[in-house]
Amino acid sequence: MASIIDRVEVVLLNVRRRRGMAPAENLVIRISSSDGVSGVGACQYESRYGETGPEAVLVIQKHYAPLLLKQDPLSIETIMARLDAFIPEHLASKAAIDIALHDLKGKLLNVPVYELLGGRAREKVQLLAPQISRGEPIEQAKEAARLVGEGYRALKLRVGGADVEKDVERVKEVRQAVGSGIEIRIDANEYYSPAAAVGLIYRLEPYGLAWVEDPIPGGDIEGFAYLRSKISVPLEAGQLGSPSDVLRYIRMGAADCFKIKVVRGGGLLKLKKSVAIAEAANMSVVSGSGGDNDINFAAEIALNGSTRHMSHACESTGAWFIYPEESRLLKEPLLVKEGYAHLPDKPGLGVELIEPDFKKLAEKFPF
Repeated sequence: MASIIDRVEVVLLNVRRRRGMAPAENLVIRISSSDGVSGVGACQYESRYGETGPEAVLVIQKHYAPLLLKQDPLSIETIMARLDAFIPEHLASKAAIDIALHDLKGKLLNVPVYELLGGRAREKVQLLAPQISRGEPIEQAKEAARLVGEGYRALKLRVGGADVEKDVERVKEVRQAVGSGIEIRIDANEYYSPAAAVGLIYRLEPYGLAWVEDPIPGGDIEGFAYLRSKISVPLEAGQLGSPSDVLRYIRMGAADCFKIKVVRGGGLLKLKKSVAIAEAANMSVVSGSGGDNDINFAAEIALNGSTRHMSHACESTGAWFIYPEESRLLKEPLLVKEGYAHLPDKPGLGVELIEPDFKKLAEKFPF
């Protein structure tokens, strides 16, 4: 008898973070098949995702679960199309389901998730160093040099603020500290107007930036197109969701590259489609988030490890940087060493929850 989905469980956790950050809403979902195999997915919520954790739990329990039950767990495309037809939005909660389905399918077929996504394209995935927070330029330069010494070859600086002179000094000091062979990305966190962004980026041109991410609000596609026409530094759009978002930016000539998180992008299936669109337009794509938990990190590594076009360092740094050891959700998180994440050989995502009982998991991280 063919396997079917016979159980859908969801729990919302309040997970403590370090570095002075408030606890984060982490939704975890488990989808089980009739032959006793299960897959897990997750999402750490941000306000910009368009739904809160409690809303997602309600939607999954009341609407998505009935659409999942009795379905063939191998038919991910068909299942996700059913969810999209019911609610076109809510990409984050659907991403958690997509991740769980890929984990389940990998286990049923006894292959890692990256084999489902095209096969192993590289032995290990290069990682972006944890983002260097805004501070005094000399201190930021020291931090950058330390990270390079640990094996990272790509850095990211936060800029954007009233003191443009200090932003320029920050980039200058970091470049001098790490040399010309290290990739430097900057994120202005949607701070500037298009005209103001032109002035800042023009002054940063001598420092060989890989790209500048979101110098203006991400929804302003016309502003991105204007800005791109005025600067020579590559422009990255980093607030994208579905594949149609990618297509709109390409048609408008509004970006040189994209950043799309597996969670915000609607899951692994949708993100592979977004990457294909960008690749056809000869535009770079990076993924990952500084807020990823261990489950999302495993999904990001499976995606990057199976996609040759995603050749730049993955930005998924949250799991092993902002979560203390007692807040990790997995028994054996993926190995991170000398600036790289190593692909697991185990079936599915290659991960196991630290506590399989969702009731006990909720007690450990009470919401």
